[in-house]
This record gives sequence, structure tokens and C-alpha cells, in this order.
Amino acid sequence: MSEQKQPHRHEFWEVVHAGFRFEKGLRVQVAHVSGHQICLEEKDGNLIIAATDKVIEQFAYLPDCDSFNWQPESVESPEDWVTQDRVPDRPGIDEWNRTWDGRPTVWEPSLKNEERYMHGHVCTATGSVFKVRCRRKDLPPLPQETPKRDYVRFLFRDCDGRFYLADSSKELIFHGYRELKHDGTGFYLEDSK
Repeated sequence: MSEQKQPHRHEFWEVVHAGFRFEKGLRVQVAHVSGHQICLEEKDGNLIIAATDKVIEQFAYLPDCDSFNWQPESVESPEDWVTQDRVPDRPGIDEWNRTWDGRPTVWEPSLKNEERYMHGHVCTATGSVFKVRCRRKDLPPLPQETPKRDYVRFLFRDCDGRFYLADSSKELIFHGYRELKHDGTGFYLEDSK
């Protein structure tokens, strides 16, 4: 028979089996242990005196916890259902549902039909909202960000008063050190947003 973990001062414990005095999820810090009695401190400073064996039965020791605000690291599984808002629903991969009058319908597999909808699509006839989900492992990659182009036209004037159009064969630098680029439609500046 293995011996159970005994509470020690400054450790954090959390209720896993609600009982007469404790609600599930209550986190406490051990303030003092004396024989078969234990003094527990809640986040708001309230003290609870309990029998040590009752604490061991109803609480679980949190070895990594170092404060009342501590949150356990979430473990993400490739099988978790996640919102799929990157591409229209995909038959055989995604599931969808709609909200009717604020109530969600049952999740159903995406069907092979001609209409493909994105997550968040609102039906104009009914006002229902279309939602799409898939397994984390089936999430499509994030789309590549397309740079925003601001097209510009440069005329240069020399000290004799002559005007020149910017030459695309040479690298030009615009004030602020942004690169001036050129393609078949003209000169432009590229921004990442």
C-alpha cells in the first residue's frame, strides 16, 4: 500500500472531490500543520481548520503551483476540436452548425455541395450564423500575408529645371528608407500591413 502525500506548510492544494465544507475547484495554501489538524488559507485570507485525513481525501496537491493566480499549462491535443476560420468548409474534414434564434444546432459533417461557407457567414434570409470546426491536426496553414502596395509616381527635377521620370532599372530609396519597387503596373512602396 503506497503512502499518500501529506500536506506541508506553504503548499497549494485544490478540491477535487467536493464535500460538506469544500466546493470543487477551491484552491488553498497550507498555513499550518499540527498533528491531525491542518490550517488552510483561501485566496481572500479566510482560514479553514480541517482534519488532515479529510484534506487528503478531498484535495489534490498542486506541485507546480506557486500562487493563487497560477494556472496549469494546457496540453493541446491534435484531436481537439477548434474553430476553422481560414478557408471555406471542407467536405470530409470539417463539421458545421448554424445558430437559429441564438441557439446552436447539432454539429454535422460538411457535405459535398456547391456552396462553401466561411466560419461566421450570416445567412441574409434567416439571420443564422454559420460556424465551422475541425480537428487541430486538420487546420489549414495560415494564409501568407500579402503586402499592401501604395503606388507612386516620381518626377525628379535637376538644378537646370529639367524633369525626369524615375528609372526602374536603378534601385531607388524613398524618404524614410523604404524601398521603391517597380513592376508592369508602375512604381510602388510595399508595407507588411
